[in-house]
Amino acid sequence: MSKSKLTSRDIKAVETKSRIFQTAYKLISEKEYENVSISDICKSADVSIGAFYHHYKGKDDILLEIYSQADKHYNESLSGKEFHNYTAKLETYITSYFEYSANTTGYNILKHIFRSDNRLFQMEDRPLMKNLLNIIEAGQKSSEFRTDKSANELFEFVLVTIRGVIFNWCVNEGTEDLLQKQKLFTEFILLCLKNNSTEQNDEL
Repeated sequence: MSKSKLTSRDIKAVETKSRIFQTAYKLISEKEYENVSISDICKSADVSIGAFYHHYKGKDDILLEIYSQADKHYNESLSGKEFHNYTAKLETYITSYFEYSANTTGYNILKHIFRSDNRLFQMEDRPLMKNLLNIIEAGQKSSEFRTDKSANELFEFVLVTIRGVIFNWCVNEGTEDLLQKQKLFTEFILLCLKNNSTEQNDEL
């Protein structure tokens, strides 16, 4: 069955939601997250409070959409590509995370996300988490990654390391070269995961 065409009302709804999100994103990047109210967002986006709540349950949903767009980008970094091995696949995935953080999300948004009281930061069902764990599990099954530690332990090591680099970047107010740091720590991560006890499979 073919998809029905969007009505003018549907198109307007999509445009309104996009305008709300883009406005909220801009305001949050310019001010402290706590200092941006739903009223501020609606006023700047020229929409009613009711329109906001039609598309979002609350301000936290803006962060959820930021996560969703980031996860879509991470998925696309792997989609349709062939990798020589799981090390290359993991390297591509980590690099995608850092590049998106530096060039798209940016310091002004990330400093609001990387807070200890941000409960959304701990979501375990994000595609970001699932993809990372799947790569590690597959790398272990192929004997490419070390197996003296569980996949969950290696997953936690990788996640804490890359998040730690981002957090340190935020602490330093985005003044460091994040992508240069990424190269150093990605090399370190891959070295730590490498299985030195057996010959590795050269291809997936």
